Amino acid sequence: MKRPRLELRSASPLRPTGAFILLSAVVVLIAVQTLRIALVREGEQPDFVHREQRPWPEFEIADRRGRPLAVSVESADLVVSPHSMWQGHTPDYMAEALTAVLGEGLRAEQILERMLPTQARAGVIPVGAESKNGPQTLRFNEVQAQRVANWIATGSCNPEAASAGRPLDGIWLVALGQGGDYTLDWEPRVLLSREMRGRHLSVNRRSPTQWTGRLVRDLAACILGQPELTLRPKTAEDIDLRRAIWSELMPSRHRVVARDLAPTVAYHIQRLLESEGVSVYQMSLERGQTRHYPLRLGAGGEGTGTGLDLLGSWGVLGPQEAERRARRDLGLGHAAVADVAANVTALAAPLDELRRDYMTRSAPRSGLELLCARELEDERWSGLARRPATRASFPRAIPRDRRQRGQRTDNYFLGSVLAAEAPLVMSTIDSHLQVHVRSVLEQLSIEHDPALAMAIVIEVESGNVLAMEASSPYPLGGFAPLQHTFTPGSTAKVLVMAAALDEGVVLPETRFATFAGKGYRVPNSTRVIREAEGAPREASISASAGLARSVNAVLVQIGLSLEDAALHGRLESLGYGRRPGAGIGPESAGLLPALPWSRAYTQASISFGHEFTASLWQHAAALSTVLRGGHHRPLRLIEAVEQDGRRFDLPGGETRRVFSGATCANVRKMMEEGAAEGTGRHVARPELVPDLVSVGTKTGTTQKVPSEACLHVELAHNASLHADGSSCSRSCRGSFAGERDHLTRRQSCYTASMVACGRRAPGALADAGVPDREIMVLVVADDPRGKKKFGSEVTGPATIAILREALGVTRFGEALTEASAAGVRLSASRQFNGLDHPWAGAGQDTTTATYLHEQTLEPDGALLHGDTR
Repeated sequence: MKRPRLELRSASPLRPTGAFILLSAVVVLIAVQTLRIALVREGEQPDFVHREQRPWPEFEIADRRGRPLAVSVESADLVVSPHSMWQGHTPDYMAEALTAVLGEGLRAEQILERMLPTQARAGVIPVGAESKNGPQTLRFNEVQAQRVANWIATGSCNPEAASAGRPLDGIWLVALGQGGDYTLDWEPRVLLSREMRGRHLSVNRRSPTQWTGRLVRDLAACILGQPELTLRPKTAEDIDLRRAIWSELMPSRHRVVARDLAPTVAYHIQRLLESEGVSVYQMSLERGQTRHYPLRLGAGGEGTGTGLDLLGSWGVLGPQEAERRARRDLGLGHAAVADVAANVTALAAPLDELRRDYMTRSAPRSGLELLCARELEDERWSGLARRPATRASFPRAIPRDRRQRGQRTDNYFLGSVLAAEAPLVMSTIDSHLQVHVRSVLEQLSIEHDPALAMAIVIEVESGNVLAMEASSPYPLGGFAPLQHTFTPGSTAKVLVMAAALDEGVVLPETRFATFAGKGYRVPNSTRVIREAEGAPREASISASAGLARSVNAVLVQIGLSLEDAALHGRLESLGYGRRPGAGIGPESAGLLPALPWSRAYTQASISFGHEFTASLWQHAAALSTVLRGGHHRPLRLIEAVEQDGRRFDLPGGETRRVFSGATCANVRKMMEEGAAEGTGRHVARPELVPDLVSVGTKTGTTQKVPSEACLHVELAHNASLHADGSSCSRSCRGSFAGERDHLTRRQSCYTASMVACGRRAPGALADAGVPDREIMVLVVADDPRGKKKFGSEVTGPATIAILREALGVTRFGEALTEASAAGVRLSASRQFNGLDHPWAGAGQDTTTATYLHEQTLEPDGALLHGDTR
């Protein structure tokens, strides 16, 4: 008997063989997909790792002794998107909660104002004010306006609804001009309040999100004239309309509520945002770096002007500079935008993105900050480590009770990378000297009331600028030592004498008539050159005495003995008439008259320091050339870059000879004679400065011509225009030419100046940290309104006080004792307080000095990449 055949029937139409083939195909496909994911290049792999990059300081700045001048401290800005925030949160409640955390004397009304769109006034948002064409979606005709008016009055689009009769507060209709159209003004604090929600929503449906959704739906119904819209399912057109309505009601997507929050405040704000269920798209903390200037802190706090205006500031870039840097980053050079779009289409979008980034991201804008940033952009520093700190984590998603607000689950920590040490730019500035210079200028301003006082201190041999500052009672548009130009006056006689000696047209002992009492008549003209008060009465004196005693007639005779091209060429080679390129911001070129010129007027005037102008930087560079033995060397403000214990010294600028060494030695002797017996004797003769040697001086007192306005008049006029948001044109400046504003009977205005040089006397008590070197100081006071006008009286005491401080024989103006001199020590390159070393016991030294003076290396690319030859 045959057994019955057992047949297995599949519920599927597939036979077992077909099912096996299908299953195999699925497995193969899965394997292929797995291999593809595993083997394709990394950029195409699915990456679920969350990477957080911390802000990284681009660089820090220290003075020549290693004292910190500019450091970056991590901080946070609290930013909000009003467009997103107020869809799901209550304005007045959040403002009060943030006020409690932020403190700083802020009121809830002030916080709320910062969380509303910029066009809001007193908490009221005028719809459409952000657009030049006004509102579009919320522009109502008379029929629509009537519906909206009924809705505001009753709280419902359907007057027969049960909720009708509950008016809406904080929103009202306004007319748009004479065209018969209307729009809305509204006050979010009132309309989005808990009170309004409680009045119009049921007990179990009173969330902010439900309330804003109800308002937008009702407005859409009023626009379309369809009350049933509030009940029917949403269509795509309905969704678009509602989005457009909310965009006009709350247009702003980015506002900054508070800047530069301290870490402790940022922590408490983060806790508040988490507890209130605020998403990062609504309000968040943006991490960044705040620039701090430790030595700018004075009795009044940061920014009180304690002598470090030279440091400059950070800010966003203007359109032109943003365009230049974006093109540089993409290697586009100066190609036209049309060419970029046509030939390099792929770079058009990145260019626009970079441009916008530069216009919104804070960057160095002026001063040492700008100079250091540009230096580090050079290719020779490409080997510096520029690595920000990063943290990697893997998202962990687990079920949670969404009714519990603020409950968040941390991600899995995968790892982190420490940030590279920020490059430390070592400046030539001595910060303590800089602060002292500021103090001296302020005292000069109190005593003599100039419109502007400026000073610069230079290490003669190296050309390093040790200090540079300006003081004025008026707001200035830039850094005055590089932007303000003045007539050098008799201090320029040093250069005229050097040119004449070098050309061989005069000797130090050559005698010249003084024309005492009657003045010197310039040959072939009717012009007469007269002397200042106290001029020599002798009939003739030597050329050397003529410079030491600043006799105009002698220097004019010497200047006229030069060929005009020779004098012009020497001044031009010293840098007059062109911008110096210091790199710290806007600069003036000054004025050097072009050839041919009038010998009787232009050349004669230049011979005693008139008819040409210069900035403090230009004039100091020229005078230091003579003291350096005739070698012109560009002044500099930074000397090295350090990172990870390595120091890379920057090479000095190109040096060129302008005068011979013998010529400069003779001029130096004349300046020393001027300090001992000439115009500088009242402040610099040997018995007044026993702790200094080789002191030379030259004073300057420049009377402004009648057509020039006194600087007090000009700066006061500019200040009034600046307050009104306007500026002074050429015709405007001409309107007050020749005006005087003096508190004395003197009818003319003057520029007083003095240059001094010297060394520390052997054996003199001095700051142990100040090396023995020759120092030059130049001080200028433009338009002093006090009783005194001569350079030796107005700027002389300040010049010598700064010189003695720079040479280390005084500390903040006080003479040193043996104990105080021995107690001075160099600061470390980077110092840390006890909070940075909590393990250090009381009184334990926590200073680290591993960054300074370890090695001196040239900043070439190979070395920066690790070559230690």
